[in-house]
Amino acid sequence: MLTLEDTSWLLAEQREESQPGDVFALGACVAIAFHHASTLCTKDNTDIDAVQDHDRVSSSLLVKVDNLRTGELPIADARFYLIYKMLLLLTRIYLRLPFEDSNPSARSEVVDLLAEFCHTASEVDMPSLKIFNPVMSNFWVATCYLIRKELQCEENHGRSLSARSKLVEGLDYLLHSLMALSPEVPLKSYREKLEAIMPML
Repeated sequence: MLTLEDTSWLLAEQREESQPGDVFALGACVAIAFHHASTLCTKDNTDIDAVQDHDRVSSSLLVKVDNLRTGELPIADARFYLIYKMLLLLTRIYLRLPFEDSNPSARSEVVDLLAEFCHTASEVDMPSLKIFNPVMSNFWVATCYLIRKELQCEENHGRSLSARSKLVEGLDYLLHSLMALSPEVPLKSYREKLEAIMPML
């Protein structure tokens, strides 16, 4: 199984100027980073040093993903950019969730990352990205849960008005997008998932 060290090596091996196939190598790094974050932060005792190392790798990957937006992009690269960036934002969110209760800075960063996720999602051109709709929708469903969790924390611990506004605005956008996606995704499982989460949100 590929490890975080493999991700760092792949990242180091990537060329400064994009070459054919580089976007797929970058995608492999993003997938590994997301997988490790989701497993690293489900442990009972999260290793702070490991989280910080992983966050540095994720930050480097975000820089490379953002570089995909320079110049006029073919639509395929635009698709990859959107998916990769949203995965990396979720990666960085997951890395901070274990520390929210004890670290106000981590809590604030989660809110900002959720807002950035929603902003990135707003750049999606639905007609041109139909093939990726099931993938996009799964990201958005997961993020809706996270935003709802943050709003519940706000009720218990208090948050600034600006933080709450960011969360409410982001949740509203994602819910409308999920409903708009529904006719485009011919999957019974997606419709069932959407119907299940709506009352909860």
